[in-house]
Amino acid sequence: ADAQNLAALLALGVSYTNELDASRALDHLRLWLRRHPDFASLAPAEEEVGKGKYDVWARQADTTALFLRAVGRAPHSADLH
Repeated sequence: ADAQNLAALLALGVSYTNELDASRALDHLRLWLRRHPDFASLAPAEEEVGKGKYDVWARQADTTALFLRAVGRAPHSADLH
């Protein structure tokens, strides 16, 4: 996916979630946060897609926390719900 295409990154994150591919889902969801102009400051600059550096359970907890912070910043954003 084009790393600048926010719609594609989010759609892939959701699709990989539906396919139970947690690692790829988390990669794309975290990249979406890092690339989104409203939420980029919430997500640390780190691995690109496919380069996860820690286990999937820790990444899931961390990603969930990032999205909850994003919801706090933009509670009415349809992309976050």
